[in-house]
Amino acid sequence: MWCRGETGGTALFGQHRDKVDAAQPTADPDFYDSLPDRGFDDAVRGALEQYYRLPAHLVLDGWTCVYDVTDDGFPILGHDPQVANLIHAVGMNGHGMTIHAGVARCIARLVTTGETAVDISDVMGRPEMLDFSHLRPGRFAEGKALRLSGTGVEGQ
Repeated sequence: MWCRGETGGTALFGQHRDKVDAAQPTADPDFYDSLPDRGFDDAVRGALEQYYRLPAHLVLDGWTCVYDVTDDGFPILGHDPQVANLIHAVGMNGHGMTIHAGVARCIARLVTTGETAVDISDVMGRPEMLDFSHLRPGRFAEGKALRLSGTGVEGQ
């Protein structure tokens, strides 16, 4: 469950399902139930009582939507392995608004130079290159889906 403050002193509570967890069902964006999971409103009420000290609150019914989530939970950036001149910049897993500038920089570099490393020294405050080749679309067919470990990203 997550919570985000909204305008007018309201709060938005949401629920994520982790597609990389085999126990979680996937959703077809064309055929999904737009109602929250059974019991979600009770979970929100429980969280409000346990973690928030609000003078008054009201939990209203909600709705659900489908996020674009990749099989490994990481974005897909790069040339399509089968379709010439198709570049993917998808699968931001609900974080597109927060990482769009970096994605745009990566795709611009790929389009203008064909390279999958971009200079991010201006952001880091020190010389630094970001290699985004491990986010390539073909990684799934190659059996190289990524996963986060204690030391970074594995499966590159």
